[in-house]
Amino acid sequence: MNKIYSHKKGNMEGWIPETRLEGFVDNHSFKQLGDADDKEFFSFDPTVITLSEQDERFEVKVYDAANEEDAAYLKSVKDKLWVLRQELNTIRSRVAVDLFDVLTGLAVGDKYTIDTLTALKKEHDDFVKNLGF
Repeated sequence: MNKIYSHKKGNMEGWIPETRLEGFVDNHSFKQLGDADDKEFFSFDPTVITLSEQDERFEVKVYDAANEEDAAYLKSVKDKLWVLRQELNTIRSRVAVDLFDVLTGLAVGDKYTIDTLTALKKEHDDFVKNLGF
């Protein structure tokens, strides 16, 4: 499972994460999530990329979703991260019917509507969890 890190917003010249693989780090190993609180946030695969928090100039912070304080902070910034919001909206937009049809389907207990929404909710939650939230 991926982890999330942030660094101060702005020029990061001179800071390069160590990689455990030679050459190009693909997009599945490293993903920008957006920015909030004057920081840029990324999801990364810790089996491919090693990050160091030692250089204070760049304010690098690796978050641990199991840590209460880190989890609370990530929850507070999650909705501010524009790239993440776009990706989640793409998942949500797959509900291809209008709101009235969805509400009517829920009201009458339509199995297809409920199963479709349940599957999309699971996909949404799994996507966020796999990023490191």
